[in-house]
Amino acid sequence: MNILKKKSTYQLVAVFIFFLCLSSLIPLTGDDWTWKSSRGMERFYKFFDNYNGRYISNLLEIGSTRISLFRILLMTFFSTVLIVFISIIIFEKRWMNRLFVVLCLVMVLPLSVFAQTFGWTAGYVNYVTSVVLILLFLLIYRYILRSTEYDLSVALLLMLFLISYSSALFVEHVTLYLLFLSLCVNIYYIYINKLISKPLIISFVGFFLGSITMFSNSAYISIFIGEDDYRTVKSDEGFIERAIDIYIYQMNYHFNVNNVILMAVLLIAILIFFYYMKDKKLIDYILLTPFISNFIIVLINNHSLSEFRRGSDLYLISSITFILGISGLIIFILKNFREQSNYYSIIFYMCSAIFLTLPFLVITPYGGRCAFGSFIFIIIIILEIYKNIGKKLSQNYKGNLLEWNNNKVIFILTFSIMVSYLYPIYYNKMTELDRNQIVINEKSKNEIHLPLLPYPNFHQMPDPKEDVYMTQFYKKLYGVDKDTKFIFDK
Repeated sequence: MNILKKKSTYQLVAVFIFFLCLSSLIPLTGDDWTWKSSRGMERFYKFFDNYNGRYISNLLEIGSTRISLFRILLMTFFSTVLIVFISIIIFEKRWMNRLFVVLCLVMVLPLSVFAQTFGWTAGYVNYVTSVVLILLFLLIYRYILRSTEYDLSVALLLMLFLISYSSALFVEHVTLYLLFLSLCVNIYYIYINKLISKPLIISFVGFFLGSITMFSNSAYISIFIGEDDYRTVKSDEGFIERAIDIYIYQMNYHFNVNNVILMAVLLIAILIFFYYMKDKKLIDYILLTPFISNFIIVLINNHSLSEFRRGSDLYLISSITFILGISGLIIFILKNFREQSNYYSIIFYMCSAIFLTLPFLVITPYGGRCAFGSFIFIIIIILEIYKNIGKKLSQNYKGNLLEWNNNKVIFILTFSIMVSYLYPIYYNKMTELDRNQIVINEKSKNEIHLPLLPYPNFHQMPDPKEDVYMTQFYKKLYGVDKDTKFIFDK
């Protein structure tokens, strides 16, 4: 049957249209102004020497800031594929029926993460695209490990090498993850089958050579010897003190304080699983208590935690309860999920989420964009847990709760989430266009009054304020004198 005739195809079409609209409305902000200006081309002519080794994502950023259609199609494609890949990983052959569920979970990411990924072109081309490539290789490796026979042509092997090599040129922590993942998969395959897999070896070689290409950029020498003022691994603090500071005031914020919705979804999933456990022991109650307590503390004090960070005793307490809660939850899963068919998959996803976060305990800056990869694996874990309890729930509710066409709530929720993003971002886009036109018309003045984006939390560095470093490049784009002052009307 033609795929377009299938009822479930409506979900795929709706997801595509949503991301097409969203990508069309994302304004250029912050680093986007820099990349669109002559500074972006200066970096290109030097082939990004002493800037970074993200050669592919840098090229995508240059193209995206200069060609609107390219940016829209790029973001629409990768966003749609992200949802599709997650659904295939979890639901396999029934992936098309579950796209709305996946979309809902991805779009309830903390706004601080959205602003630096989907809401910011510079963040998107580095962090969203690279995570899609991780998911691609998870699917490729799963196919190889499950297959008893496969025969790839020379052309496909060459394509695999090129994709592997290119995938290592997006962002550093993903490069390290893919290299380590490929190494582990090769070792596992050789151990199980007593032979070498040609495509697995080729992908590893691609990642290895790509890693060498990336980290041979002189920028990383500057970072490690402390000559880079923005990206650092050295400071007056020791590594342990610095790691603790990053965890308490940055990771705790993104994964805990500003992540109430996903934490609630995860908590509900765990409680449902716990409810259906036949043999509950005292240790199980003890293991879950810190996680539940942390959620309650964050929920009750969310406003205070969101307003005050450094130096707050409450913030310190939340970071302690968070690490205790997550530790207890991990032990609970390791202890009670052994009989589940996806037990080792969940362990792998937990390790992946941790691996993608660990480098940032010693490397700054750390922002919501850096947490994106780990969040995607957390979403996958949540879906795996719900898949485990899906059959038991369906017996009570006469239908699978993860099928939108059997559950109108999912459809309504999906539509509501789509509108909740498109509405404010539409007005942000209109304001950006108006603001750019004002600058063009009044660029000869000493002072230019400009409107602020009405919903700034959806984007990184949304307004070209005078205290923002990238504003100088915004002025260059429109031929505004560097001494001209931008005054923003509230």
